[in-house]
Amino acid sequence: MKAIILAGGHSVRFGKPKAFAEVNGETFYSRVIKTLESTNMFNEIIISTNAQLATQFKYPNVVIDDENHNDKGPLAGIYTIMKQHPEEELFFVVSVDTQ
Repeated sequence: MKAIILAGGHSVRFGKPKAFAEVNGETFYSRVIKTLESTNMFNEIIISTNAQLATQFKYPNVVIDDENHNDKGPLAGIYTIMKQHPEEELFFVVSVDTQ
């Protein structure tokens, strides 16, 4: 099963991208990755984000939302990854600010 971390939001109320906010010196996205990896349930962990944030992640598996669905919210990220992995039957989806 693949895990999708949704990390493409604009974080308007928060004031900056939540993915890069830190708790005890560790970014939100790093904490989520570590938690997912610790379960040994996933054959792949994918960060779903927008083009503006993609290069800021220090992680090898980052997917940019399909350009035909920009600004469609979390569903754009889920759709994009499902389209890229049609063989996969199950996906685990979590937001980057899940701690």
